[in-house]
Amino acid sequence: MSSRFPAALILCCAALGAISACSGSDANPAVSASAQSEDVCQSAPVDGFGFDAFGGWKGIEFDRAPRFRVAEVDGVWWLITPDGHALFSNGPTGIDPLGDTIRDTGRSPHLENILARYGSEEAWADATVDRLCALGIRTHGGWLAPQDADLFSGRIPFSLNASFYTAMPEVLGAPASTKPRRDVFVADALELARQVAAVPNGTVRRCAQDPWCIGVYVDNELPWAPSLLAGGSHLDVYLALPADAPGKRALQQFFVGRYAGDVESFNATWGAAIAGFDELQHATRLGSCTPITGFVDDICAIREGADRYADRMAFETLVAARFADLADQALHEIDPLLLNLGPRITAEPAHPDVLRALAARVDVMSINNYDISEAAQVLLSPTIQAEMAAFGLLPLDPYERLRQVYAHTGKPILVSEWFFRVKRSDIGNYPPVLPEVDSPALQAAAYAAYVDAILAMPFVVGEHWFQWVDQPREGRFDGENQLIGIVAIDDELNQPLADTVAATNRTILARRLALRP
Repeated sequence: MSSRFPAALILCCAALGAISACSGSDANPAVSASAQSEDVCQSAPVDGFGFDAFGGWKGIEFDRAPRFRVAEVDGVWWLITPDGHALFSNGPTGIDPLGDTIRDTGRSPHLENILARYGSEEAWADATVDRLCALGIRTHGGWLAPQDADLFSGRIPFSLNASFYTAMPEVLGAPASTKPRRDVFVADALELARQVAAVPNGTVRRCAQDPWCIGVYVDNELPWAPSLLAGGSHLDVYLALPADAPGKRALQQFFVGRYAGDVESFNATWGAAIAGFDELQHATRLGSCTPITGFVDDICAIREGADRYADRMAFETLVAARFADLADQALHEIDPLLLNLGPRITAEPAHPDVLRALAARVDVMSINNYDISEAAQVLLSPTIQAEMAAFGLLPLDPYERLRQVYAHTGKPILVSEWFFRVKRSDIGNYPPVLPEVDSPALQAAAYAAYVDAILAMPFVVGEHWFQWVDQPREGRFDGENQLIGIVAIDDELNQPLADTVAATNRTILARRLALRP
């Protein structure tokens, strides 16, 4: 850590809460400047140190740089602002004027309401910045449209979402999946990724041109097996490709290497009877598990045998590594200093090798870390969960999951989505599985308890509640209709959630600093 002051002096001042006790002079201009706040919220100093223009706390200081970074200081991970100071990202996702459009009509009731109330998107943004300051929210989460970033740039740091995996050709004829699988081995895969990054005024270029952009998520909730979203592993899916398709050739080469060219050994593992690995080009299935969306196929694959499951996860890891390389290279060809925030993995029992493959090319591991542990008791019996654990898969407890992801990857973690929705007693919330409480009061209590747990984890650099505004009762484009907003669709604060957010945010910095030895 570099600094205008020695690190020990900074930490001493922070610990004592009195600048003069460490500086020896109240008139020291450098120390006086460190007590000032330049952020849009004009935040009050903490332990004698103010905040820079980006909202970073001046009590921890690095050299200035063109872009945001991450760094570990005394065992605690932080985002580091371009001005060189420590920031914990605490912004909800989707702070934008449009909100969600109703799936059948295309109407945006949120946009209609804010235009009626404020007269313009710009006036709404000004009022929202004031509201964010009052709530102690110092960053945006994801799902901000690049064009809407202009409403907040220069005032509130933000992050943007890209989609590199979905730029690859779809595997047609594959098992049903919530997220279609893609062939990442096509010859022009890197060029396809470059096209995503190079879109004029698109996510990556918009982020690269603006130091207020923290970084880019390279995709969202990809179907890495085992997964509720996926129908089979990539090994099972790529068998649906036609003969000589790039992905199918990659699968054949994988087996040749894994079995050192020994066809008999392959046949013994898979119960096959091929004479040579070239025959895999005409195979459409291996093993006895039918790939379907949900965990049924994953449970079958685990019980089918350790050797077969190891093959599946090894190929899954190969695909993950290939995707991560493509996205990272395309991102950093635009700007080598852009923070790679990862592909936002899901709250599911991921395999450690897949996590490590993704982590190798990212700066931050982003996780949509919903607490689905209650639903998991219905979906997966304790016996099945124990079987999954025996294969090294992550647990469904949201806090232990984060600890294990960090243990496996060593990368700082951003909780890029989470919530507890309020039950719609008459029509219900869609989709199922996600965490739900019976009342706004219980939602606020669940919020406080979750953030308490997150702030105690020194490897977490931020948490982003999903989302800023409630979803419409009629359902957005995919039917989601959840009561999850810090504000309602009429732009009024949802209470007591909003007050709980504000009270919790006032304690973030002190609690993060208390994690130091």
